[in-house]
Amino acid sequence: YARGDCPTPASSHRFHSRLLCKQGDAYPELVEGTWRGPNFSGSFTATLIPIAELSQEVKDNGLFIAAYKGDAAASERLAAEGASPDAKEYGEPAVGIAAYNGHAGAVSALVRLGADLDARDSDGWTALKKAAYWGQVECARALLAGGADRTRRATGGPCAGKTALDLAEYLGNGEAEVAALLRG
Repeated sequence: YARGDCPTPASSHRFHSRLLCKQGDAYPELVEGTWRGPNFSGSFTATLIPIAELSQEVKDNGLFIAAYKGDAAASERLAAEGASPDAKEYGEPAVGIAAYNGHAGAVSALVRLGADLDARDSDGWTALKKAAYWGQVECARALLAGGADRTRRATGGPCAGKTALDLAEYLGNGEAEVAALLRG
C-alpha cells in the first residue's frame, strides 16, 4: 500500500494506491515511477506502509490482487500478515480468479493456506468450474488435490445446474484433459 504525491502540470494530487511492490527479495520503503492516467501523466514518489499496519480490507484486497496476478509468494506473505485466503472482490473469491486466469501456483498457495475451495462467485460458480470451463488443467489438479467438490452445481448464470464435468464435456476443446481429471 502506498501513499504519496503525483505532480501534474496543473496541480499536485495526493493519492492512495494499493501496490504489490517487490524488488528481488526486498520490499522497498520508497517507490518511484511513472503514473499515466486519463487526464495526466507524471512521475510519483510514494512511501510504502508495512503490511502489519494496513486494515483487514486492504490486506484482503492485496491478497486478491496477488491471486489475480498469479503471485503465490505475495499471497502467502499477505496471509502470514493476516489477510484472509477467502478474500473476495465484487463477489469473486481469490481462488476463483486465480483458477480463471490459469495461475496454478497461486491456486496451490491458496489451497495450502486453507481457502474455501468451494466458495461461489456472484454467479454461483466455484473455482473448479472456472478451471473446467477454461481448460486450466493444473488449476483443476490443484483444486481436486485440495478437496474441491467435483459434484457441486452452479447456482446461477447461463450454466446453472451444471457441474464442472458438465462444463468440461460441453466445451470439448482443451477441456478434455480437465474432464478426464474430473472423471478419475
